Amino acid sequence: MGTAYIAPDRSKIVAVYVNMASSASKITTRFVNLPTNLQPLTNKVYITNSSYNLRKYGSTSSESYTSEREITIPARSVVTVVYELKDATSNASVQKKSLEIYPNPVLVGGNLCISLPQTTKESISLYIHAADGTPVFNENRKSVDNKEIFTLPLSLCKGVYLLTIQSQKQVFNTKLIIN
Repeated sequence: MGTAYIAPDRSKIVAVYVNMASSASKITTRFVNLPTNLQPLTNKVYITNSSYNLRKYGSTSSESYTSEREITIPARSVVTVVYELKDATSNASVQKKSLEIYPNPVLVGGNLCISLPQTTKESISLYIHAADGTPVFNENRKSVDNKEIFTLPLSLCKGVYLLTIQSQKQVFNTKLIIN
């Protein structure tokens, strides 16, 4: 049994396959009703372990997508496959248009990973404001790839905050929950 969804920015498809049988099962993915300009480019396979954490499964890197590729779903397990999409009209991967932050909620003093829409080598600024608009934290740094990890100060209390990420070209605002 499996299900899939396409990300709102159309940069990837996430498919989840469940095998509750007592033996392994092989699947071959076929996409139906995918917009005509989008095609799978690569895929990464993850398995959910007994602690409900995702870990890489099979190859340690992205593999080129082929419609004939079989994926083995071990007995009594859940496998997640992330397919990166490309725009067939330009033959380029679809660029994310939104900011991703995780974990959210994050623990007091925890690490916050921020995934920017595209690789940039420009400076970025992170601002955290309390619900009343009071600035409580900021940090500037030069981004070297599309993922940055910020360690939040222990001085931040549990609560809901406004997180702003500003680059030279864009500003992103989102809600941040600290537990």
